[in-house]
Amino acid sequence: MIQIFSLPIFLIKRKMTHIRKKIDKAFDLALLRDSLRCQSHLTIEERRVLFKLATNKSQIVEIGSYQGASACCFAAAPNPSLKSIYCIDTWTNEGMTEGPRDTWMQFRKNTIRYSSKIIPLRGWSVDVADQLLLYTTKIDLLFIDGAHDFMSVKADWDHFKGFLDIGSIVIFHDIGWAEGVKSVITREVDNCTDNHGSLPNMWWGTIVSKP
Repeated sequence: MIQIFSLPIFLIKRKMTHIRKKIDKAFDLALLRDSLRCQSHLTIEERRVLFKLATNKSQIVEIGSYQGASACCFAAAPNPSLKSIYCIDTWTNEGMTEGPRDTWMQFRKNTIRYSSKIIPLRGWSVDVADQLLLYTTKIDLLFIDGAHDFMSVKADWDHFKGFLDIGSIVIFHDIGWAEGVKSVITREVDNCTDNHGSLPNMWWGTIVSKP
């Protein structure tokens, strides 16, 4: 057993930081248990990032909900104010590696615990953007994880960027392999965001000027 108090101060601090990180991760994973039950292309660390970025965000929009893993991350994040998560998808699995199939019932089953917070908007993102105006004119967090070709990603950005305000967060998934996603970030999003962060397959930033 390591005698921690016989160690130099910097080693004690390092060990305490390591312990604190392990405790934080265990706490996050406990709150993310519903998300972790969902089939998804999100990694555990990506789910933790979504969970943390959604803290204290009350109006959240995700484009591409699949079976509900990301929606559960957003819904589980602590927020003292009323939270609404607008989930946009066709739920027919277009563009997924598994091939077309209806995932609507699985999404509803996986997100049942958070049904009071989740508002599904079923259809193509560009077609339901106007529907969102019936609920809100401003969103605090936008997660884009729909089709990954340049024109589709740009269309998602163009149709929903007007809902973003200074301080809102935008997140893109699949930057690790989708050139369309990376191109939209470089050409359209970089210049109006700051406080960027990334994982191998996820990018996020904070809006600092109206896009």
